[in-house]
Amino acid sequence: MVNPAFDWAEFLALAANQLAAHVDEASHRTAISRAYYCAHNKAWAVANGYIDEKSHWKLWDLYRRNADVKCRQLRDIGDRMKKERIDADYVQKATRISDRIS
Repeated sequence: MVNPAFDWAEFLALAANQLAAHVDEASHRTAISRAYYCAHNKAWAVANGYIDEKSHWKLWDLYRRNADVKCRQLRDIGDRMKKERIDADYVQKATRISDRIS
């Protein structure tokens, strides 16, 4: 029996329902990262014919260039999430997540 494809929404559920509930910074940073990758991979799946799945800026640029207002809004959200994900994954001195939301 073949396993069904991975549902990227599971990343969002993990981020929102489990990781974000923890008090430690590592869990909060991981929650941001998982939520971003849910959005990225769902947007990539919808972008039929889009080849380079590893180029995040090209994906969001594709949505930015779309005439549909909702696509451009999705690009704005995706771009903001990407910046947060980069801080969460790579910037040691980024403001603690708990300090930003309180």
